Amino acid sequence: MPIGMGIAGYVNGDTFEGVYLDGKRNGLGRYIFKNGASYEGNYSQNQKSGMGTMNYPDKSIYEGDFHSSTSKSKMEYIS
Repeated sequence: MPIGMGIAGYVNGDTFEGVYLDGKRNGLGRYIFKNGASYEGNYSQNQKSGMGTMNYPDKSIYEGDFHSSTSKSKMEYIS
């Protein structure tokens, strides 16, 4: 099981670069979706967790507190 910094490419075309613990995304990382969207921030047990920034292909940006891969009410639209 991977532990530490790593880069993964997925069958669906997405990529992840960041910290792994016991083979799961855990800690800081950047996930880039095939469609050009990206998330940069904290992970826990393969899920977005804590502060992060979501960038969308239309150039909109959301920053805030993420939990279990869903955005919470403490989100701010940046642009």
